[in-house]
Amino acid sequence: MLSLQSDPRQYNLNLQQLQQQQQQQQQQLVQQQVARVPYNVGTDHHREDSSLALASASNIKQELSREVDEDMLLNLAHQNYKAGNYKQALEHSKAVYERNPRRTDNLLLLGAVYYQLHDFDLCIAKNEEALRIDPQFAECYGNMANAWKEKGNIDVAIRYYLIAIELRPNFADAWSNLASAYMRKGRLTEAAQCCRQALALNPRLVDAHSNLGNLMKAQGLVQEAYNCYLDALRIQPTFAIAWSNLAGLFMEAGDLNRALQYYKKNLDVLDPSCQPKRSDYGLPEDKFIFACFNQLYKMDPEIFTTWCNILKRVPNSALWLLRFPAAGEMRLRAHAAAQGVQPDQIIFTDVAMKQEHIRRSALADLFLDTPLCNAHTTGTDVLWAGLPMVTLPLEKMATRVAGSLCLATGVGEEMIVNSMKEYEEKAVSLALNRPKLQDLTNRLKAARLTCPLFDTARWVRNLERAYFKMWNLYCSGQHPQPFKVAENDLEFPYDR
Repeated sequence: MLSLQSDPRQYNLNLQQLQQQQQQQQQQLVQQQVARVPYNVGTDHHREDSSLALASASNIKQELSREVDEDMLLNLAHQNYKAGNYKQALEHSKAVYERNPRRTDNLLLLGAVYYQLHDFDLCIAKNEEALRIDPQFAECYGNMANAWKEKGNIDVAIRYYLIAIELRPNFADAWSNLASAYMRKGRLTEAAQCCRQALALNPRLVDAHSNLGNLMKAQGLVQEAYNCYLDALRIQPTFAIAWSNLAGLFMEAGDLNRALQYYKKNLDVLDPSCQPKRSDYGLPEDKFIFACFNQLYKMDPEIFTTWCNILKRVPNSALWLLRFPAAGEMRLRAHAAAQGVQPDQIIFTDVAMKQEHIRRSALADLFLDTPLCNAHTTGTDVLWAGLPMVTLPLEKMATRVAGSLCLATGVGEEMIVNSMKEYEEKAVSLALNRPKLQDLTNRLKAARLTCPLFDTARWVRNLERAYFKMWNLYCSGQHPQPFKVAENDLEFPYDR
């Protein structure tokens, strides 16, 4: 499964150049202010002119102080942005905006912050505001393209990437992001050309190397994909995504030993002692996050409409889905919009390797299962991550797996419902009653090491009981028959 790196969220500012520009503007301001003061010596009105000069000098100092404050605030905004503290970055950037709403570098930063906070409409608005002041600002078009892509309008995103590149043909990030957009449209040849153009401009762009590897893998060019991933790792040995992609490459090729080797390397370069943060995955820190990591084909109109109802009833909530496959994203976004759901309430991320998938699952608040075909392996993963779910068992086996998994944790009764109406009410109730949900989460996490669901040794013994029962029936000349395994060594031995 492809694991394309997310679009760079940087705003491509050269701080040194900006500071030099500010200094030049300050010098021009001083010259303009001094030129207004008549210079007279040895006259009676010298004192008056001197007072005018002093007043002007005071104005100059105030103006310079204001600009120094702007620079200081903008620098703080930059530092918080790079550290992932987007709310603090927003506060500082807004303060700069109040002082100087026409400062385009700050408007670009504001747009980038809003992007990270998943307010894509405000991201677009701030970039448009900057472009009204400076229509040649290529980075604004690039960042607007990123926002439109997240909103699901890939065609508009492509158009803006192309404008950015027309304004700045050497804009390597725009070429790389354009490749990602083309891939979402299935235009693999054009995507590969854009990756190569990005690398021609910046050979050290590790994202482009990794993305080109994913494109090669999608076309069955395994050796070429392998070389691309290695190129990325030669530049940045700690680039975890490239190690993960290498593991996926060999897993699909059936070489499980090498896949495991690269997967362990992926874990080595990640800090195991560091708790994952929502900002690491572009998730909003302040929203209640529902999640469903099932493949998109498991979602039918009825359950998706129910999810939309839940999102509309729970303030400041979002639904986290996987591009599994990526082709379904635009359709689901369009369906959600038609149901009155805001664009920033639907969040898509790429599929991740198993350990990373479980690690980040804990960042959600509540898992919403798909009734027609439940979460099976995914259900086990999210429960192990300590993420409660809501599931609706139906009649067929594939619709009852998640309910069985929940019951095997010992706290499953609180996660199982009997109707679609009850499903919606349960999800809304848990989301609006945080103490109740937290209590369920705590009990689920506490049960993981003792409940039957994750007791592997016990599961193996009981499977062996079933095998021995079948063998003994065969040896005694009986026909195959259904039976229920009991943990009884006399009736169901596991060692003979």
